[in-house]
Amino acid sequence: MDTYRELKKIGVNLNQLTKRANAGILPPGLILALEHLGAQQQLIIQILLNDDNR
Repeated sequence: MDTYRELKKIGVNLNQLTKRANAGILPPGLILALEHLGAQQQLIIQILLNDDNR
């Protein structure tokens, strides 16, 4: 369950950053943060898809 919660947090963070970017508010390091969060999210999805304990 911790993995699912972490995936949700990453999704929420991505959504918040995307809203800011669409509003024209680009905080320093936004692109790098989005890339990092996206990579983490993909890793977690792969782990969940390969989880034999379900």
